[in-house]
Amino acid sequence: MAQLLRHPDAPRQQRYYADFRLLPPDLAAALRRARLQARMTVSEAAARAGVSAPYLSRLERGERCPRADVARRLAAALWLDDDLAAEFVDNATADYEPRWT
Repeated sequence: MAQLLRHPDAPRQQRYYADFRLLPPDLAAALRRARLQARMTVSEAAARAGVSAPYLSRLERGERCPRADVARRLAAALWLDDDLAAEFVDNATADYEPRWT
């Protein structure tokens, strides 16, 4: 079984059968503020980034953490400033896989 690479301080949510990594609350709030400043609905922003509206909503509530490729697409779709985009992408983990129990 492959070893999972996880940030040791990342909060976890145990739900159903998977162990999900969560987006930090301040970063989730910044993501929502950026979407509102861009004057986009959740559906519009999700369509621009190529994700579902419910998934984007979960990200904004801090209930999920995106993969690195999704974080990059969201940063581009919401026109995040360079610092926020870098922090958002750094928090995402490209090689994270849920641990099934």
